Amino acid sequence: MNYIYENGTFLFSTRGVSIKVRNLGKNPRIAVAIDDPQNPQRGVIANGTATVTPDLTGELLTRVTTRYGRTITPEDANRRAQEERRVVVRMTVKRMRLQGL
Repeated sequence: MNYIYENGTFLFSTRGVSIKVRNLGKNPRIAVAIDDPQNPQRGVIANGTATVTPDLTGELLTRVTTRYGRTITPEDANRRAQEERRVVVRMTVKRMRLQGL
């Protein structure tokens, strides 16, 4: 899943009706593992808690899309945010383990 990391927080954009969002509603604990595709000896494992909020304008969708080298117009991001009921999953990191970094 694509992400943005800033100020000790991971941000994810996803559809509000996804199973992962439903599961986070039942239990906000979350973990992520990020591997370096160029070097399997490098990576990050983080644990924390998640909060889920609506992404009404598609702002995070735009930022994530741009970060990964694609483009999306603000109008398309807004339309997708509405149609897909996009949400922001904000992971507050409690513990992070770095490997090979």
